[in-house]
Amino acid sequence: MRTNRTNLLISKHGYSNILRYIKIFKFLILLISSVILIFVLIFGVLIFQQNQKLEKLGIQKQDNLQLLSTKKDDEVKLIKIANKIKNLETFSKDDANFYPYYQILNQTFSLSTEEAKIEDLNIQKDRKFNFSLSFIDLNSLLETFKFIESDEFLKNFSTIYLKNLETEDKQGIKFYRITFEGIFKEI
Repeated sequence: MRTNRTNLLISKHGYSNILRYIKIFKFLILLISSVILIFVLIFGVLIFQQNQKLEKLGIQKQDNLQLLSTKKDDEVKLIKIANKIKNLETFSKDDANFYPYYQILNQTFSLSTEEAKIEDLNIQKDRKFNFSLSFIDLNSLLETFKFIESDEFLKNFSTIYLKNLETEDKQGIKFYRITFEGIFKEI
């Protein structure tokens, strides 16, 4: 047998309203918790992916820093090479092109006499020169003078003139020294 109890303190209508409010409240809490759970899961996945990207970027940064440190040595070498090239270009601009003119002078005097020795030689950038020859005896000096007046010798110079003639006596031996100045013809 079933007995029905009647609650005399509450009316059935008020009780059903409270029950309905409780059901709506439960539904709202369930809905809000579901939305919060979905947001937490989405943010968790996004944060996890972001951390993985940051780790990859950190590893890539380390690799790039190591590569940069090895390349820095190469860069220093390249800078040194560039500076050397720049110095070489500057030297080439200021160079008097000494060697070909020295060869011309040396070959020319080797034709005249074996005794003529080039003591001093200075060739400037604009092909101006001065040189000194030394001799042990007077005959080789005179032969050289004759050779210097020849067309074979003069064809290499735009201008040439005798600047100085010196004689020196060392221990009974006479030494002769002549100094010339002028301008070489352009090669």
